[in-house]
Amino acid sequence: MTPRQLPNVALQLTEPPSIRFLPRGAPGPARPPRGRSAQRSAAELGRWADNPLLCRTTVTSTDSRLTRDALHGLAADAYFWALMAPAWDAPDGGTAGQRALAVTTYLVRDVENGGLHQALWNRTAEQLAEALSALDRLGATEHAAAVRAAVALLLGDRPPDAREARRAVLGDRASEQARERLAPLDEQLYDETRLWPYYRRYIAAHPAEFFRE
Repeated sequence: MTPRQLPNVALQLTEPPSIRFLPRGAPGPARPPRGRSAQRSAAELGRWADNPLLCRTTVTSTDSRLTRDALHGLAADAYFWALMAPAWDAPDGGTAGQRALAVTTYLVRDVENGGLHQALWNRTAEQLAEALSALDRLGATEHAAAVRAAVALLLGDRPPDAREARRAVLGDRASEQARERLAPLDEQLYDETRLWPYYRRYIAAHPAEFFRE
């Protein structure tokens, strides 16, 4: 697969991987971050901060991929963050592989913050389709099945295409009965580190989507 090219824009690579990018204005109670990234040590963040190949004010390039040397010695969370950073919060940013890591990580963090009801509320039909396609591409079949089950439960067999119509069906909160059925589906999505084995396998199988050499 030929990597997608970015326009000549500045890519911000200065955010430490411990920062949780939670959705804005989302309904439902906040859920504390889970997983290893919530307990990251200062030493690990120091290794990120000390890497001159990653911590620059901006990096301007038409190629969003990195060199392997830039990632040498990074802890797993910083490693994956560096690979997905060009696609983070950028609708057309990054290669297909970088986008797969970014949209699935964002999805899991959204679920950790407020459950699958919140994640469906926050996403357009296109964004949800991209996240599901990314889970399928990565081989995270159980994650994808949980999301599809939540869609069927909350939006029915034919979810509306328009965001406002979808939100009207979802309502501000799921019913008590729906919440009981959602709970095990939410649990299936918790902890982004459970996606890391899929990331590693995909990166190993598609290195050209992440590395320039």
